[in-house]
Amino acid sequence: MPETVFEFGYGSSKITVGLPQEKIINNVLGKPCQAIIDVPGAVREALRNPIGTPPLREVVKSGDKVAVVVSDITRAWVKFDQFLPVLLDELNDAGIPDQSIFIVIAPGAHRLNTKEEFVVLCGKQVCQRVAIYNHDCHNQDELVYTGKTKSGVDCYINKSVAEADKVILTGGIVHHLMAGFGGGRKAVLPGISGFKTIQGNHLFCMNKEVGQGLNPSCISGKLDGNAMNEDMVEQAALAKPDFLLNAVFTPRINLPSLWPDTGMRLGWPVQK
Repeated sequence: MPETVFEFGYGSSKITVGLPQEKIINNVLGKPCQAIIDVPGAVREALRNPIGTPPLREVVKSGDKVAVVVSDITRAWVKFDQFLPVLLDELNDAGIPDQSIFIVIAPGAHRLNTKEEFVVLCGKQVCQRVAIYNHDCHNQDELVYTGKTKSGVDCYINKSVAEADKVILTGGIVHHLMAGFGGGRKAVLPGISGFKTIQGNHLFCMNKEVGQGLNPSCISGKLDGNAMNEDMVEQAALAKPDFLLNAVFTPRINLPSLWPDTGMRLGWPVQK
C-alpha cells in the first residue's frame, strides 16, 4: 500500500510518520517567501513602523508599568529570545526602564513553566533584565473579571496584566487546528485567561448537537464563522491590549534552530 512520509519537528529533534494515501485528508504547504536575516533590525523596523498603529514609543509614555505577554514552552519555536531584547531596548528608549517592565508567561491551561524554561523562552539576558512570572489559570486570587462575551462566556484574565498601564502581546502566527490560526488574540485567550474562561471558549469546538463530535467550523485555516475564534477576538478586545508583536514564519520552521529562515512582521493593537 503506497505511503506518504511526513517529517515533523518534535522538541529539539524530528519524527517521521508514514500515512496511506487514502488516510490523508489535506496537506497544508507553506508558500516560499524571503527570509529575514537581520532579525534585530527587522524587529526595530516593525516597532517603529507598525501596521495600523503609531510606533511603540508613541504608545507608551514615561512612568508606565508595561506588561509583556509571552507564550509558554510549547511555543519555543517562536524564538522570543531573538526579539525580546530589541523590544526592551525600544521601551527603554521611550522612557520605560527595565524595572517598570515585566513579562508574563502565558501557558493557558498548560502546566506552569520552570525557571529553566524561562531562559529557553526569553534568553538569559532578558531574564536578568526584567521580572518574569507564570500565569496560573487556576489561581482565582490572581484573576480579574473583564466582562461577558455575546456568546455568554465570562472572561477572567491575569490580574497583573490587567492592572498594567500598557500591555504588549507577542507570539507566532501558524495554522491552528481549532482556532484557525494562532497568534494575536490567543495571547489573551487561552494565554492569560482563567480556566473556566478557557473551558467556555473551547466548548465552541464541540458540535451543538450532542453526540455529533466536533464543530465543523472550528478547523485549521478558518477564521470567519469560526465560533472559537470569534469568541477569542471578543475576549481579547475586553482585555484592552495596546500593542502586538507577532512573528510569521517561512515554511522551514521544523525546529527552533531554523530561526534564520524566518520572516517577521508586526500586527495591530486594540486601543484602550
